[in-house]
Amino acid sequence: MAVICNECGKLYDVEPELIEQLKNTSFRIRCDACGSLGLLSEMIQEAEEEKKRECGAKQKMPDSSVSA
Repeated sequence: MAVICNECGKLYDVEPELIEQLKNTSFRIRCDACGSLGLLSEMIQEAEEEKKRECGAKQKMPDSSVSA
């Protein structure tokens, strides 16, 4: 599962089992790219929202192969 740094947007791939263990805790992660310290639960939430936005955008895109 992907988590996103709240400061710079870097994506991290984290094992789903680890996320399930830590998602409701105050576990913090330091971003390798920008050095910010982020709460894992907030990073998970940001990644889930981003995924929903991407899925919504794909569903709303008109089919360009159909002509009027």
